[in-house]
Amino acid sequence: MPLRRLLQRSAWLLAAAAGSATAQTTAKPKTSPGLGVVEDLRIPLAEVRAQRGTIILVGSDGRMIAAPQWGGDMVAFDSAGKPLPGKQPVGGPKDPEITFIAALGWVGKTMWVHDPRSDQIALVDPQLKVTKSLETPKWVRPTWADRRKYPVFARFEPLAVYPDGSWLVVPSGERSLVDTPDYDKSMRYFLRVTESGSIQRAIARSRVPASPKDPSSRVVLTGPFGMGRSLKLLSFYNISSDGSRLVIGTPAVPERDSSHAITVVNEKGDTIYSRVIQLPSAIGAVRVGRDGSVWLQLHGKDNDRTWLAIDPSGQQRGTVTFENSTSVYDADASHLWTTERINPSTQALVRYRITTAPPPRTAAPSKGSARPRPPASAPPSSTP
Repeated sequence: MPLRRLLQRSAWLLAAAAGSATAQTTAKPKTSPGLGVVEDLRIPLAEVRAQRGTIILVGSDGRMIAAPQWGGDMVAFDSAGKPLPGKQPVGGPKDPEITFIAALGWVGKTMWVHDPRSDQIALVDPQLKVTKSLETPKWVRPTWADRRKYPVFARFEPLAVYPDGSWLVVPSGERSLVDTPDYDKSMRYFLRVTESGSIQRAIARSRVPASPKDPSSRVVLTGPFGMGRSLKLLSFYNISSDGSRLVIGTPAVPERDSSHAITVVNEKGDTIYSRVIQLPSAIGAVRVGRDGSVWLQLHGKDNDRTWLAIDPSGQQRGTVTFENSTSVYDADASHLWTTERINPSTQALVRYRITTAPPPRTAAPSKGSARPRPPASAPPSSTP
């Protein structure tokens, strides 16, 4: 068997057979230490008319893009928080080049934006100008040689765009034109495709859990920037903004509440690590940090948002708890990039420095307080 095919098959088996003792390393249940965070940058963001919130994208140089999903202007800041020239309207009545943002990421220094309302992936330069519009294909389809391996797919979710012009997608809406004995309907496939939608190869696949009462109730997904309520035994996936690391989470086998098999693969489908982790609660959201770390938002019994950090090697590093409406968008070993909701239509971009000691919890804000309580009582640092 060719080495490439052997590596891909290994990655599939690791993601699909999460409970196998020979394929997985089970992390013993333990209490992760609390980590502290100190605010070192706060940028008020313009009001978003659609009240959908703002997505944050961080570049390799620390540049920060604040992009409303609809009804506002995409703007940029340098690593010190200084506004950069240029803006890009998103949505609204003036026929903008980008009408809605479902996902975005990096392909080199260029930003790609998935705009499903315009059936396009827009390529945006550092000055926030749209340089090219890639029409999304109507179908994701196999080559003639692979017609028995995959059906034709009517829909897909783009996860990444690569310098060679290929995309990473999660397809759905199967339309079988011929028998496909090699295709497993119980699995979710992660496929590299050409710009025209032709399937090149599978990077990974994962088991899709189902509820006896409602099969869709346990397949609520958190895609690149999806934030949603999760249920126990939730499956999830996410990808780094440059497409270099994909994390896949599925309920462990045998299924136990909040026990997940977590597999991380690179853009070629090679497995970086795969292990079963006993989590203290269900998952609310997932992020892959710029350094390859994985951040899982745990569902608690109160309004706090606790994020569990898993380092790039797969070891649990600790937890960060925010006592407010803070959402994490990117992270590395030393910083977190977040948004904090001030009111239904206003947010702030907040960067935190991660420390080893947890901060003291502050007193609850008054009911009339306009600004949510930060997670740390230490004053902001003047160092970015």
